[in-house]
Amino acid sequence: MLKKTLFIETPCHLQIENELIKLTNKITQESNTFVPDELGYIILENYQITASIQFFQIAATNNILIIVCDKTHNPVSYTIPLYYNTTQTQTLNNQIKLKTEHKRMIWKQIIISKIQNQANLLKKMNKDYLKLQKLLEKATLDNIETCESTASRFYWKELFEIKKFKRDSEGEPPNNLLNYGYSILRAATARALIGSGLMPQISLHHHNKYDPLPLADDVMEPYRPFVDQIVVELVKNDDYMFLHKGNKQELLKILACDTIINEVRRPLMIALTYTTSSLANIINNKNKKISVPIMNV
Repeated sequence: MLKKTLFIETPCHLQIENELIKLTNKITQESNTFVPDELGYIILENYQITASIQFFQIAATNNILIIVCDKTHNPVSYTIPLYYNTTQTQTLNNQIKLKTEHKRMIWKQIIISKIQNQANLLKKMNKDYLKLQKLLEKATLDNIETCESTASRFYWKELFEIKKFKRDSEGEPPNNLLNYGYSILRAATARALIGSGLMPQISLHHHNKYDPLPLADDVMEPYRPFVDQIVVELVKNDDYMFLHKGNKQELLKILACDTIINEVRRPLMIALTYTTSSLANIINNKNKKISVPIMNV
């Protein structure tokens, strides 16, 4: 089921009433209620938001990801349930024991999918994509990292018609938009991993000791171009320099954008669950191929 996203940027209080999530505006005292099972994400963007402990308990029970933002409106923390999948212990044991050769095999599939989606996006924009296609033809287990870095340099140079644009999380806009979109994608990926019984802290490839969710960073790679696609459209407007409410709302649409996975068109939020469950199946020796999204051209 496609879950809803609740975006809160005014002083409010969250509590449980009659098994529903009740949201009360502290200024107007107006209230709205939401069915917990229908929500997938709650984004909190105001310092005066408060919530009851029962609210957090119900959110965890229903696998609702709560995202807390800082004063710059960028996500800085996520609350995710500790236990959600009934076979989590078995899957975690297998995840810890996963051999390096299997990790490399999965990583190659992930990066090939990422580069293919980058090429598809450039093709949709009527830009040069053939260099990326040629890179894919040469990709092997041994050179996949080189292929990824080569593709990245070419891709960012082609993607935006902004002079000297450089992809850098601390860089000039539209890096701010990319950062926000990737943060939402990362949170959604972590939620899907937990739902499939996987531990987001145990990676396939990313190994930065300061990264709390390296497996989410691994798995989200093929989905990044879907964020890029939204940002490309936002850059056409004069106000793309600012991460205002309108731009954030557009970036939140990433969770519902169309993807093709297992030859079926599905919202990205649902596609992520197919990717993470297929990864769990590989880890549990049930198959050898991870399900990856395809950007429609």
